[in-house]
Amino acid sequence: MLQLALKYAFEIYGVEKVGLGVFENNESAIKCYESVGFKKYGKMELYDIKNVKWNCFILNIVAEEYEDKYKKENCL
Repeated sequence: MLQLALKYAFEIYGVEKVGLGVFENNESAIKCYESVGFKKYGKMELYDIKNVKWNCFILNIVAEEYEDKYKKENCL
């Protein structure tokens, strides 16, 4: 499903970059995002829920990385 969303974003809309935020303790989501080509680009410490800080990773994939991963392999 993520691969299809990336295909739509890069090939139909022609965007240059797709980004997202994910809580750092959500390891399964991070692995999923990284498996389709997202890379960690930053970390935010903005969330304070019930007096607990929740850190958030910023992940991005740019058009060139998408093309390297999928188009050359004819995966999509």
